[in-house]
Amino acid sequence: MPPRSFSRIDGDAKDPEAVCREYARKLRLANPRICLVGIGETVTLPSMIREADFEDPDDMKIVALDADCREQAAEGWFQSAITFTIPAILRLPKLVV
Repeated sequence: MPPRSFSRIDGDAKDPEAVCREYARKLRLANPRICLVGIGETVTLPSMIREADFEDPDDMKIVALDADCREQAAEGWFQSAITFTIPAILRLPKLVV
């Protein structure tokens, strides 16, 4: 069954905190049943694990990318990324990593 909709995260928005709040709202309304997560050397999940807060009250947040992540992920273009928090991911009934 194909997804019913897709909500893109606007990484170029002038107010990334507002993007986090709005995407978290959409996520709660959608009530997803599965999460497909890739773990690689770069970008958000490894950064998130380093800063993991299993009690984080937010579903989305902005994480600073370390130098290696910045260089590998986007040739140094980005200093930070918008990502899901660990509690938001673990709340889903099915997690495929």
